[in-house]
Amino acid sequence: MHQRSIYRLHQDYDPKRRRVVIVSRETLNRGHYVVVVPIYSVKDEVDRRAPNNCPLLASKYECIDRESFIAAEEIHFVRQQDIDGSTGPLDRLSDDDWGRLVTAIGYMIDADCFSI
Repeated sequence: MHQRSIYRLHQDYDPKRRRVVIVSRETLNRGHYVVVVPIYSVKDEVDRRAPNNCPLLASKYECIDRESFIAAEEIHFVRQQDIDGSTGPLDRLSDDDWGRLVTAIGYMIDADCFSI
């Protein structure tokens, strides 16, 4: 599993099979766990504009059917077996969106983070 890739998460407690972005480095993804952040549909302008969120345009990704955002404050450590990799990744974040996500994570932990 590769950093920036979008997958579906299938866990018993989440019947929606939420989309997630892998944020952990490939070298750390060799074990049984990965670090992910969830993607949610935009409900209002607050979702899109909050500095701890990364907005995504539906037109930019095939796996996203409406305006959405990545919730940087909801970093999760999940088992790789809970990631639906049966068809491979659904998509991969663009360089621009990855940079915005790294900045949002930095905002959340009060650090100046920039994508390299």
